[in-house]
Amino acid sequence: MNKVCVYTCITGDYDSLKKLNYFDKKYDYICFTNNKNISSDFWNVIYISENLDNLTLARKIKILGHEELDKYDMTIWLDGAIQLRKPLSAFVKDCCDLKNYDMVGFNHRDRNCVYDEIDTCVYLSKETVENAKRLDNFLRKQKYPEYNGLIESTVLVRKNNNEVKKLMNLWFDMLIKFSRRDQLSFNYCLWKNPIKIQMLDMNVFDNDYFVHMGHSNSSFSKKYRVYFDEGHKYYNLFDGLYKFKNKYYYADFKVPFDCEKIELIVSPYDRVLLKQVETDLQYSMNCSSIANNKVFYGNENLIFPGDFKKGDKIKIKFELEVLDFDRFCKVYYENERLFQHEIESLLAMNKNTTDELNRILNSKGWKFLEKMRKLKK
Repeated sequence: MNKVCVYTCITGDYDSLKKLNYFDKKYDYICFTNNKNISSDFWNVIYISENLDNLTLARKIKILGHEELDKYDMTIWLDGAIQLRKPLSAFVKDCCDLKNYDMVGFNHRDRNCVYDEIDTCVYLSKETVENAKRLDNFLRKQKYPEYNGLIESTVLVRKNNNEVKKLMNLWFDMLIKFSRRDQLSFNYCLWKNPIKIQMLDMNVFDNDYFVHMGHSNSSFSKKYRVYFDEGHKYYNLFDGLYKFKNKYYYADFKVPFDCEKIELIVSPYDRVLLKQVETDLQYSMNCSSIANNKVFYGNENLIFPGDFKKGDKIKIKFELEVLDFDRFCKVYYENERLFQHEIESLLAMNKNTTDELNRILNSKGWKFLEKMRKLKK
């Protein structure tokens, strides 16, 4: 490859523009943005303006690129939240077989089926039920197979040739027609228009070359979702908006049918610190404890078991704090000290502590702390 461009796109104030840890002199670095407040001494900032919402504009630049990229032989797309652990040239040399492939991507770290990903996007409120149904129905009518792979499109390496451009055009068309969750449609497009693509089996968010730093936007969505029994697909759910009064958030809803479990997704998109919960119901928390507080990140939730009847009125009250990324890290450092203290106490008991230690070491909080320790390095 003669000319290579590394590029990203930040629209609105969803992310801050990060200076990468490594600079390769043989690569150009471009950030496309519609935010006039963004500037950089690392990136060449190019301002863009189109009659599109911020998310669609960012996806368009990611998938179709920009006329400024036409002069390059190869492009490397980086999500705005990605930071480098090694130079990009090392990643290209070590992992990318560009002699035999036109494109390099990453397999999804958790799933390999777009139908499962559609369900998950609905569960996490990242896509509407209506859009999910339309896309699911379309793919099944096309006889698109299950378990046919799933991309994690955070980092993309692409040659600038006609085969890749044809695939990218179809990909963006699918995004406009069905869902702006771009990884829901990529593998279908690849199935319809095959190209020579190398898919890497490593976690794009946490590996020897890249780490995901989290998005900057910490605004609270004020949305919550409730599932009844095991309704984690397109049914048995209720979407609501919190009511706010005297520093407390309230979730009020009625049970739509007899059931034995209610699951409240506290905050689908945000990092929040839950400080207090008041309800007459018994409940458990699928989250990480911080002293007397609870940290929720993404799809973690409150679970209420019981014998619920149709028409029962449920009222849940709590206080919470929205965390930016720095505050989020500090809270988890507190948790790290608590975990370490718990382990030391167990070891001092001189008993068979294998089961309890395994419980701690396999918990979500501890696994997240392992990632945080890597970030501190």
